[in-house]
Amino acid sequence: MIKIKTERLLLHPISDEEMQKIIDDENNPEMQKAYSEMLQGCLDNPEDRVWFATWNMELKE
Repeated sequence: MIKIKTERLLLHPISDEEMQKIIDDENNPEMQKAYSEMLQGCLDNPEDRVWFATWNMELKE
């Protein structure tokens, strides 16, 4: 998994399962469609999934 580390942050793309949960929990149909397209991009292009995935941002502790 690709991770980007900065002085204060850790960034990484979320898993397909996590993306599906976001889709399932989203109430806005337009956002649900956008997230679904992003997930489909990940599934169709696994070698380039970082360009399609939603990323998680965490503070380093």
